[in-house]
Amino acid sequence: MAVQRSLEVLIVGAGLAGLALCVGLRRSQGVAARVTLVELAAGPDDAGAGLLLTGNGLRVLDGFGLGAQVRAVGRRVEALRFADASGAELFRLPIPTAWPEFVSVHRARLRRTLLEAALPVVPRFGVHVARIAPTERAVDVVLSDGDQRSFDLVVGADGLHSAVRAAMPGAPVAAPIGEFRGWRCVVPGPFDLSEPVYLLGNGRTLLLHPLAGGDVYCGAGPVAGSAIPGGGSEREQLLAAFEGFGGVARAVLAAVADSTRLIPTLYWEVALEHWCAGRCVLVGDAAHASAPTLAQGASMAFEDAAVLCEELARDGAVPAALERYEARRRPRVTAVQRESRARMEANRPVAARQHAVRDQVLRRFGRQQLHAAWGPLMDTIP
Repeated sequence: MAVQRSLEVLIVGAGLAGLALCVGLRRSQGVAARVTLVELAAGPDDAGAGLLLTGNGLRVLDGFGLGAQVRAVGRRVEALRFADASGAELFRLPIPTAWPEFVSVHRARLRRTLLEAALPVVPRFGVHVARIAPTERAVDVVLSDGDQRSFDLVVGADGLHSAVRAAMPGAPVAAPIGEFRGWRCVVPGPFDLSEPVYLLGNGRTLLLHPLAGGDVYCGAGPVAGSAIPGGGSEREQLLAAFEGFGGVARAVLAAVADSTRLIPTLYWEVALEHWCAGRCVLVGDAAHASAPTLAQGASMAFEDAAVLCEELARDGAVPAALERYEARRRPRVTAVQRESRARMEANRPVAARQHAVRDQVLRRFGRQQLHAAWGPLMDTIP
């Protein structure tokens, strides 16, 4: 395909979504993009904990030429185990050989991999958008460092509280999902943990993911607000919320020290009528943040990047390309949000009898249910 006219592109946000799009545009054979990348944070850091990158997300990174680098900093996931709060197994899902590979990875390592792949584009840290003024042929932008320029395309990859989304007509703010809370951290290993395990209590979930090097990503949540004792430090609240959890959870929770970097977590959803307006478009959490219970945040962001690159490469009419991008992505993202929300709601406390019935159902049908939820996502990106 012949390279089309050059596009001046502003990407707002140097998280996973923005960096993936930067890499995708650099490697596209159908569009020549000159990318400006700005990031509100003062500089790169090791913020975040771990994540499960499901096969559909890793497939995108393979297409961007980054699969080997991500596998090198991650840990392959061959199966997922689900257990009750005591640690007794409910069901186990081996990752089917027909699916793309799953990996567990520290978010900071994944981000650094994307930062290196984005070179020579380097984020301008500590810079935010001061003003966005769309015109028929461009988007006039004023940045907080005084830079004033016109862009053919402005992409909001700036997450839950997106400044680009706020500048779009009628766009709502992110909404918290009920009263659910949680905590995330990485605990130094090693532990007797060969594969990820999800411990499902009554009104609380604890996920433990072994990472490369022996550390464990601990995702303590979602926890229903009523199941969190009041008062005390974040660490004390976490330990109290999961008191009585057994199996390997005991050792991991015991390793959460006063010095452990705990990330208190709320859960958010973004539901928009439109993801694009003229020459402005949203990707990742800025467009469609959802509950984390299907492990699709990073993968959906990477898919967004791939589809947007494809549509921009089809022709030079930016607004039309953005509309095609949204039309392709919306049905899939809507299904992910719906399934993720349903799984989040399953964390509400119930009576002991209902809880016992839930565990019985999971023993019989949990594997099939999870396979059915993930299976369609492991096909090619629509």
